[in-house]
Amino acid sequence: MITRRSPRSFDEEFYDGLTVGATRAMQRGMSLEEAVELVMQAADPALNNLANSVTARLHKTRPRMLRDHRRINRRFERHLRTCWADGLDQFYAVTVGGEELGRAFDEARAEQAVAQQDWLFESLTQLHARACRTAFEVHQMLSGGYPMGALARCRTLHELAVTAAVLSENGRTPIHADIGERYLAHDAVLNWRDALEFQKHAKRLGEDPFTDDEMTEMKSRRDAVVARFGAGFADSYGWASLCEH
Repeated sequence: MITRRSPRSFDEEFYDGLTVGATRAMQRGMSLEEAVELVMQAADPALNNLANSVTARLHKTRPRMLRDHRRINRRFERHLRTCWADGLDQFYAVTVGGEELGRAFDEARAEQAVAQQDWLFESLTQLHARACRTAFEVHQMLSGGYPMGALARCRTLHELAVTAAVLSENGRTPIHADIGERYLAHDAVLNWRDALEFQKHAKRLGEDPFTDDEMTEMKSRRDAVVARFGAGFADSYGWASLCEH
């Protein structure tokens, strides 16, 4: 019986060729490091040519590809709504209702909260706004057929709800009266941590790193809040770690 072999892909041919080349180089006495360096030097021109070829083909086919995929996506979303339109619309309506209630409450109380420096009010309204935005993201992903992405955003929504519950249940008690302020101040800790990570990879990402003055300013804000609230404030959830006295 004659069997027909499946055609090998470019990737298979290319990387098999590199493996064979490295093996032969080592058989001639090269070390593994020397063989890898030799193979990479030989591979770079081929990879650059391949990248240029793929880029040129993508630019040429892009208009038609985009039209085709828009049509495919519209057809899929229409089909999805034949099954889930009622649930999706109810979810959207509930989210809009929550957003409007939060906006009305904020407009009615914001001036008083500012006058009283009510940090708990400010922290909870910020969390509410983030929760509404996240809920709309969930709806958008479900409408586009991305349930696992929607589930990931639901986990974020749950985290926001838990955080809001902790703040609201403890923020008016004497022992934890500053928890709202701590929650807001903790942004300085997170911003400094993110800035350090960004500085490590900015050039590789093609971005301009923060200037020394910007880094100094962010570190000063971070150090100030840690000095005020204690060493534990520098942890990921340091705003909550000081709740127990």
